Amino acid sequence: HDGTLYCALEESGLVAFDVSMSSLDAGEFGARKWENIEVSGEVVAVQNGDLIVWDAPTLSRVDAQRGDIIASFTLDGIRDIIASELEDSDLYAIGAKGQLIRFSAR
Repeated sequence: HDGTLYCALEESGLVAFDVSMSSLDAGEFGARKWENIEVSGEVVAVQNGDLIVWDAPTLSRVDAQRGDIIASFTLDGIRDIIASELEDSDLYAIGAKGQLIRFSAR
């Protein structure tokens, strides 16, 4: 997203890699921008510039520029979180019993 690749690595947590064209031109393609051992999982969405990261049963909001955790919630009974689009869209929580819960972006 916007020249950054986000990966969850077992030894480092969530890591942001610079994959922008400017980093390619500068010979720094793939350099680590930041890492945060305290968060892991899949970046499922970007809301108002922040990353939404799902690592069941934890949903976290992470600062995309620094990797700091802004907020974190435990969502017991939720098996997956999906977004209708990557940026500033609704999130859908899928419950363990098949429930579907929609969270609207503000």
